[in-house]
Amino acid sequence: MCEELVTVGKVNKLHGRDGELKVRILSEYPERFAIGAVFFFKKAEETKTYCVKKCHIKGEFAIIKLENVDTAALAQELLGSEICIKEESLMPLSQDRYYIHSLEGCKVFDEDKNYVGILKEVWKLPANDVFVVENGTKEVLFPAVKHAIKNISITQGEIIVDSHFGVL
Repeated sequence: MCEELVTVGKVNKLHGRDGELKVRILSEYPERFAIGAVFFFKKAEETKTYCVKKCHIKGEFAIIKLENVDTAALAQELLGSEICIKEESLMPLSQDRYYIHSLEGCKVFDEDKNYVGILKEVWKLPANDVFVVENGTKEVLFPAVKHAIKNISITQGEIIVDSHFGVL
């Protein structure tokens, strides 16, 4: 598949005996799991397309039923799958908001243009997100707050941080 796929959920476990799946929602837009939504289910090197037949959202989880998945055995094959959409299907974000996948891999510099490392991942924590920046074997953590993150340029693949906020 040539298009860039973005993960919006993950199949956690089976729900019942009729092929329903319990899905952890990894999107700020749980409504995207509505009836009729089409998703790419990616597991290992295989990607399959399914349409949502039924959906019930409860907190950060959804119980979904897919078309042509009518037994627990068929649903079992989807356990552990990432649920993806095409990148062009993402909802537009307001200014100063970014999708995590577009931040990961950016080069991180301090305000004096000293190289800090590469943004490896973003932890979603209750108080605020945290940027995990890796430089060789060293990791530096930065709170994803305005005082610590001075500038983000997705087009340049760069993030400028205030080095006073970095935690080893």
